[in-house]
Amino acid sequence: MHPTPPPLDIVTVAIALVSLAVGPELAAQVGPYSVILLSAVGGAAWSASASPEASRLLTLRHMLAMVGLALIGTVPLAEGLARLAGIEARWAFGPVAAIIAARPDWVLAWARGWFDRKQGGTQ
Repeated sequence: MHPTPPPLDIVTVAIALVSLAVGPELAAQVGPYSVILLSAVGGAAWSASASPEASRLLTLRHMLAMVGLALIGTVPLAEGLARLAGIEARWAFGPVAAIIAARPDWVLAWARGWFDRKQGGTQ
């Protein structure tokens, strides 16, 4: 019998690529965050391109803020989404990071609605 291959998702691919440079132990930690970082950069670039013309400095500040927000919020939101959807969180890292960086207003509106529903159910 052949061993079952790992799932072919973007995080597994990132871990495999990063392990070539830094080894498998560190790659297990760095790989998921490389997916989050690249997805967040893409989302932030998309949102920056949709905003009115700004200076390079303002665009850089926007990009850094959106990527930072995605780095902070992706894992908790992806874990929660994974529990709700019955999937592995690693499948949600890329899309969640991109959405956070591209449309933080959507994420905040969803979070407010979720907390309001939770509070409404406990009173």
